[in-house]
Amino acid sequence: MAQNLGNLFIDGEDVIEDENGTHSITNSGATINTDQKKFGASSIDFSSGYISVADSDDWDVINNNFTIDFWIYKTTAWDSVLTALFTHAEDSQTYFTSYVYGTGATIYMDAKDGTTLASRSASPSSALTTNTWHHIAYVYDGSSYFFFVDGVKLATSGATYPTMPNLSAPFIFGRNAAHSYPIFDGYMDNIRITKGTALWTENFNVEDTDAMFYTPIPETGTPYVRPNSITEFYSASSQGSLRGKASQGFIRPTIQQFFAPYRRRFEEISATPILYGYTEDQCEGGIGTVDSMLDDNILYQGSNSFDNDFLDPDSMWYSAQTDMPHWLQYDFGAGNEKQIRKYTITSNGVSTGRAQAAPYNFTFEGSDNGVDGWNILDTKTSQIFTGYETKEYEVSNVNSYRYYRILVTANNNAWDGAWPQVVVVQELEMMEGVYE
Repeated sequence: MAQNLGNLFIDGEDVIEDENGTHSITNSGATINTDQKKFGASSIDFSSGYISVADSDDWDVINNNFTIDFWIYKTTAWDSVLTALFTHAEDSQTYFTSYVYGTGATIYMDAKDGTTLASRSASPSSALTTNTWHHIAYVYDGSSYFFFVDGVKLATSGATYPTMPNLSAPFIFGRNAAHSYPIFDGYMDNIRITKGTALWTENFNVEDTDAMFYTPIPETGTPYVRPNSITEFYSASSQGSLRGKASQGFIRPTIQQFFAPYRRRFEEISATPILYGYTEDQCEGGIGTVDSMLDDNILYQGSNSFDNDFLDPDSMWYSAQTDMPHWLQYDFGAGNEKQIRKYTITSNGVSTGRAQAAPYNFTFEGSDNGVDGWNILDTKTSQIFTGYETKEYEVSNVNSYRYYRILVTANNNAWDGAWPQVVVVQELEMMEGVYE
């Protein structure tokens, strides 16, 4: 299957533009709206304006196979005033247009070649309700015209369209440029024009992504083979066929067409880089501190838990036997803030009691000053350690902090409950993310 963005595709995401990068668009008062959208984060609000797509041979469609489709969301009731959806017009005598008329929301598509006017219409089988998203499609397969609403083919009636000249005019959505009909009062999303292809001739599922945005491999002629990678795409571009698929000719899209479906995703990636790995432990050159040490003995100081000694039975932080919570903190130093995305805790294993004294319930926190403003980055409960066991924890941290700490509120009934207030940590490591 080939992803089909047609000759024009406007999705109403962030900016009003052709996703193919082919056609320029002039915006006359339409706006991006995030309150109503069929797909993505926004749609186009036409209540105060319309959009014009620059003139192109791509709009010479009425005498060719074509599909014009889009989603609409009408905010006011349909009435006896003609409501414009789109128009391609040189003047009031030469045009191609569609509008909705009457409380029953009858859909019309008119064409006039300068002399002869032909109009075709269809009434939806179910109500074209307001404040609801509906999909509308106009299709010509070389012999018959079809109107669809929400994937249901409608019975159309009216005259045969005249042979139309190739109009020299922009294609306008939300307004009738040939007559003074009111602008469309509502929203549109995923506006598409496809020249040369009748996407549907029978009922289809409008919620089916494949049906909506893909066209099947043609039964005759050279089939489309989608490349599996950018490397394969470039190989196919230079060789005329896909590597290893030479028996199937490759219809080479333009660079813009190939990358158009992914452009939005690339922008998201550039704004929020993808995490694909982690650095080594970053706790080097800083200062480790604690809230307390057993008997105030410096042998149990916080720096022990940052010396990368995972097995020395005496190289650990051993808190005082005082009320929880207890904390183990690391200062990376001024100007050396870190965006920590992963941390590890290793238990001491000299005895079962010390393993039980590892953090059981705790939070992992970051701070700019190490005094207040602690931000909880991760919360863990019921963490049971065996002796000299290392547990890894990933965090969704988007900020860089100078200070990090674990704040422990319970151990695992150390020494079978005899020392419930003590904490023992062999090692605490912290890693930054590695981004693509």
